[in-house]
Amino acid sequence: MKSPEQFGGENPEAKKEALRDQLAALIKTIARKPHLKVVTEVDEQTRLQMAMQGQDANRQWFWQQKVDKKTGKVLEELVHLPEQMMEKSENFVRGASAHEAGHALITRLGDIVPNEVLQQLGFHGMLAALEERPTDQVVRDRYPGAGEWVDEVRRELLAEGEAAMKASKNLGYIPKIMQLFDLLVFEPHFHGKPTRIEPEVLEMYEKIRKNVEKVEH
Repeated sequence: MKSPEQFGGENPEAKKEALRDQLAALIKTIARKPHLKVVTEVDEQTRLQMAMQGQDANRQWFWQQKVDKKTGKVLEELVHLPEQMMEKSENFVRGASAHEAGHALITRLGDIVPNEVLQQLGFHGMLAALEERPTDQVVRDRYPGAGEWVDEVRRELLAEGEAAMKASKNLGYIPKIMQLFDLLVFEPHFHGKPTRIEPEVLEMYEKIRKNVEKVEH
């Protein structure tokens, strides 16, 4: 696979375009889905849905399936890579892209969980948090060397989250379930016991640690 420098020399836009092509090939290879679409823009419906959840779709990278509500048939499957992400290091964008390819490969929430369970308060968030580490792990297993990429993404996201918390002067109480979600996603990347996690939550996590690691692998 050619590097961005081989494609575009010193032209910044050409290098970005080359990197996007490289990422698209990477995603399709890991996901084992050659027809998976890789896009840089989102449709209006997705933009509005994410806005209702407090997210800016133009700044998020994500895997998405568009499904026929009547038949349940998948109409379209894509990975969105925002333009802003291209400003980060190449290893970061490779890691984020590989992670979303991992979602395309293993995510089956709608297939394995009954709707009445999925709709229970907090359950969807817990399941989404629990799936993050296995999605990284399948990338490590099936694309040797990519572990460094997904680990860089995870470490940077953790650092950004901790910096944002320290910078907030109006930091309120963090619900225990959100503290648990943080452990489910980031625990291998914490240095020691995180101070923002209450002892009761740490105790709960230790009770389920082996199960979490079993799911991860």
